Amino acid sequence: MGAIRQIVIAIGRVEPMTEVTVANKIPGGIKAELVKEGDLVKIGQPIIRFDEAELTARVSVPLMVLGDVAKVIVKAEVDETDVGKLALGQAAGVTADAYPGRVFPGKIIEIGQSVGKRKVKPEDPAKIQDMKGLEMKIEVTEGGADLKVGMTVDVRILTLYKERAVVIPKRLVPPGATEAMLRVAGSGPPEPRLVKLGLRDDARVEVLAGLREGEQVVVPAAPSR
Repeated sequence: MGAIRQIVIAIGRVEPMTEVTVANKIPGGIKAELVKEGDLVKIGQPIIRFDEAELTARVSVPLMVLGDVAKVIVKAEVDETDVGKLALGQAAGVTADAYPGRVFPGKIIEIGQSVGKRKVKPEDPAKIQDMKGLEMKIEVTEGGADLKVGMTVDVRILTLYKERAVVIPKRLVPPGATEAMLRVAGSGPPEPRLVKLGLRDDARVEVLAGLREGEQVVVPAAPSR
């Protein structure tokens, strides 16, 4: 018996929780930009200076977008094959190369409605590069102020968890199989037995039926070299 977790892995970027578009109702030539992308601004701080000689009619013109970085989210993409495992409120852990060994806790707050071409390409060469992805939003619930807007991060989402399950090593069954034939040890020769499989994690597979707690599975001998 043992605990088994089903994890979905995603990659994403850090963004502000909320954004505000700054617009000017009296367009004219910009004399100076007083802040640049990534700068922190305070309430009442000038951000743009206009050339008053060029001010014209009253029309709203978008100038820049300001983000509130007190709270951040991660816009992440999961493989289309994992879409059915996601649900709002699921716990997530966010990691960044800038903070080795640190996990930023979070939760899913929004799931996209359609899959499409990936915006963030996976670095793992084993991943199918042209596989479509689904975008979702992860709220970072603790320590988000240390994550900088624009960072690329990894996300691990806990989609299912069982504390007590009959498990066997994942290497004993074919990838993706729902059933498998195992050899179970007993008082005599090993007994061939068909088992029904359930959850999988990185190392183990849950056995739903066909194997009882305490029974031993005969592991095939490694081929000789």
